Amino acid sequence: MGYTRHPMSQQDSIRLPGPMLAELDRRAKRRRLPRADVIRDALSTYLELPEGALQRRPVDRIRHLLGAIDGLPDNLASRADDYLEDLGRRR
Repeated sequence: MGYTRHPMSQQDSIRLPGPMLAELDRRAKRRRLPRADVIRDALSTYLELPEGALQRRPVDRIRHLLGAIDGLPDNLASRADDYLEDLGRRR
């Protein structure tokens, strides 16, 4: 979006929960930027996403991977603990 090329003409005020504000300040300090710049960066990144992108369920994000690996046991989901128990053991 590139807000740095546009003059700042509007001001707004928002209320943030304490933990969110603390994280915002931590990131601003780490990046050595004013809090407002970190907010603008985050908002710019968010607005570049397609609408609804963050509302997708996690399974929808990996759906294309389901069934993508051949040769796995048919009962892997129901017996995952049994298969993982042997993981890392010398054979």
